[in-house]
Amino acid sequence: MKTIPIDELLEYLNYRDLKAVRNWCFDNDVLIIKQGKFEFVIEAEFELVYEKPFVEKLKRKFGAGWEDAYHLFKDGNIPALNMANSNSSKPMPIYNKNNKPNQFELKIKEYEKKKNAA
Repeated sequence: MKTIPIDELLEYLNYRDLKAVRNWCFDNDVLIIKQGKFEFVIEAEFELVYEKPFVEKLKRKFGAGWEDAYHLFKDGNIPALNMANSNSSKPMPIYNKNNKPNQFELKIKEYEKKKNAA
């Protein structure tokens, strides 16, 4: 079981102080193990939480083939990734954080309805 010292997480998370790292770990339910004066986290648990938003995006974009796309990203195989992206039948959905309809899109749809009715 590989571990990462908590002070190395400063670089991963782009934080400046350890208090912010501890808060991030607490908010994301990553266990901080204290052994004497040393603090560390389990590498697999940290990577799971850290990469979760990226994995969710791959699941939306590639559907059942998200694992292959993930491995291509991790390996840096851009040509194969471009082929997988072009073969993907699912277009990337528009993600609206606040789940409110975009007023601009509503106006466009109203205009199209009026135009088609005339």
